[in-house]
Amino acid sequence: MNDFSITSEVYASKGKRFANFIIDRILFYGLIFGLGAVIGIVLEMTGGSSLAFANALENVNPILDLVVTTFLFILFYTFIEFALKGRTIAKFITKTKVVDEFGNRPNFQTYFIRSACRFIPFEPFSFLGDEARGWHDT
Repeated sequence: MNDFSITSEVYASKGKRFANFIIDRILFYGLIFGLGAVIGIVLEMTGGSSLAFANALENVNPILDLVVTTFLFILFYTFIEFALKGRTIAKFITKTKVVDEFGNRPNFQTYFIRSACRFIPFEPFSFLGDEARGWHDT
């Protein structure tokens, strides 16, 4: 355990946090797009119809799409931050890291709760305050 507390002087800047947000979103949607492409290719190679798959995706209920995408995004953030010890690919690029208030690595449950809190309505506006902290950080 560290014998110090994290103060606002060591918080990631708003610019770094915005960069993390953009880079991680691009990576997440790139992975989803890539997964869809792989499924389409496998279907074509095994005699299935990638066109039928594409048509099925077009007809997905928008609410179901939102629920599934949100769930996958929460899992993406939770497992990436946990596996990479407080970092995502974007956090490696911006040299930032998730730590608790004492500078320690959070547990899996904390990563999960942080990830779920990203979907609180208007959570992105929580960064507009003086401290560069979002609700998911608290």
